[in-house]
Amino acid sequence: MTDCVKVNINIDESRNALIFFCHSNDERYSLNLELYEPVVRHESKWNLKGRNILINISKKNKDEEEWWPRLTNEKIKN
Repeated sequence: MTDCVKVNINIDESRNALIFFCHSNDERYSLNLELYEPVVRHESKWNLKGRNILINISKKNKDEEEWWPRLTNEKIKN
């Protein structure tokens, strides 16, 4: 994928989901990812670095284990 334009990233705390939309070369790309555990929207960030989109998701329960066993809620391989 070449450089994205019209990037829209949202974290839905009520659904524990990461929602992503962008356009590139007149194509539309989207992702709706249900996350493993609850997250905090106002502490999460994203940034464009050239052709890369970096997303930092902040966990709600910071006292629990340092790492999640996986990013998504389901145990299937995407």
